[in-house]
Amino acid sequence: MNAATLRDEYEVPGNWAMKVEDGETVPDGALLAQRGDSQVLAEHGGKVRRRESALIITRELRDEREYEIPGNARLLIVDGQESACR
Repeated sequence: MNAATLRDEYEVPGNWAMKVEDGETVPDGALLAQRGDSQVLAEHGGKVRRRESALIITRELRDEREYEIPGNARLLIVDGQESACR
């Protein structure tokens, strides 16, 4: 399994209304802040962290795979070692 933590940061001017709370999990396209007809939407979903004039959305990307291995196969892999199929 490979995993990476990615983040998107959105600057929000002080006179805009924040529409999300710190720690909230939002989906792709969620409304983050608004002023009149103008909106700030989340490009990707994730967990919200509010800072003074910014919203930070963090998400984890995982590459996880399962393989069927015959019962009589011998595997020589230790914890933390990467493997490749041939």
